[in-house]
Amino acid sequence: AMKRRIALEMEIGPTTKASMDERADLSKRLRAATAQMMGADPDEIAITGNTTEGVNIGVNGVTLQAGDRVVTTSIEHGGGMVPAYWTRRRYGTEVTIVPIESDNGSGEMIERFDQAIDDKTKLVILSEISYATGQALPLKEIVELSHARGATVVVDGAQTGGHIPIDAHALGVDVYAIPAHKWLCGPEGLGMLYVRRDRIADLD
Repeated sequence: AMKRRIALEMEIGPTTKASMDERADLSKRLRAATAQMMGADPDEIAITGNTTEGVNIGVNGVTLQAGDRVVTTSIEHGGGMVPAYWTRRRYGTEVTIVPIESDNGSGEMIERFDQAIDDKTKLVILSEISYATGQALPLKEIVELSHARGATVVVDGAQTGGHIPIDAHALGVDVYAIPAHKWLCGPEGLGMLYVRRDRIADLD
């Protein structure tokens, strides 16, 4: 499929009507397929360049100010860690790192998030599965805890899309970003971003 698309663009050009029409059709099908895979609706899916771009869209979309708390973990990819630190530099937030060791179970993780997330917490950035340790975090419980204290949850799904079942609606997450080039075995330079419908309007 990738070769066919490249061949089409090489033969008739990327901006001809036939090429643009097929691109629009591919985009519509990709959003629909992603929504089905993620337990979402097509109008909650955006097409991005990769997971990191999706995470940044979510992080930068949240209104933050000095003194707000941003929580992330010690086992995050730079695509989640750097945006967390950037909020501190840009807005003066307080960044809290939840320490997670490779032998921690779900109960220990939930306890540590419970200690880290307070009423000042506006944003929680985490992976559902860590790229560093392979641990699956108890995402649904962390989302419930975060929302109860008023925080938005942005999920790095680089290790989940195409690997494990995802049900974004059931999880209750606000933002969930995945790539095409890992477990989906698709092309690089392509990612998909879920934003819960009731958050689309208030995420810049």
